[in-house]
Amino acid sequence: MNAGRFLQAHEAWVAAWKKTRNTADAELLKGLSQLGAGYVHLLRGNAQGTVRLLRRAAHRAPRV
Repeated sequence: MNAGRFLQAHEAWVAAWKKTRNTADAELLKGLSQLGAGYVHLLRGNAQGTVRLLRRAAHRAPRV
């Protein structure tokens, strides 16, 4: 993600999320995958997709 490889980050987080379904980490990993996908949409000029996925990701963020 830090290197700007948003699609690759998204795919890695999806793979990790699928391995952790029904665990405490699943929601965080799903949110991270949505964050990566949101940035992919941003780079592709899809404003609606960007907003939708970044909102979904934000709703999955841990509450502190």
